[in-house]
Amino acid sequence: MSKKTELITFLISIFVLVVMVFAYNFLHYYTAKEYPLYSYTSCDPSRDSCFEVDPESENFAFYTEPYAKVDIIARYAPTCLNEHTCTNFTCIGIEDHCTVTYCSDEVLEDGELCSTLIH
Repeated sequence: MSKKTELITFLISIFVLVVMVFAYNFLHYYTAKEYPLYSYTSCDPSRDSCFEVDPESENFAFYTEPYAKVDIIARYAPTCLNEHTCTNFTCIGIEDHCTVTYCSDEVLEDGELCSTLIH
């Protein structure tokens, strides 16, 4: 096999590999929407332990009201969740693909506080 034939074979192989990766990602992200979405939804501190932004934190206060965190597969997410405009979002009916996380010591991140639960 000549050097020219080897080079053409190599370039065709690279091109096919790039097309396959592009096609897989297109199907995975745009057609099947099989990727996790992370969002926030409003939370009632009188019923649940909600996240709150720590006022002494230097982090940007992006969410001023008490909130819960939502992890959902994008295919099952309503449009409002993707646009961060949902209020009172729940995972009822899609529990296998969705989780609402309320505040606890195990999931608390820097710049967050847990609201005190009132009973």
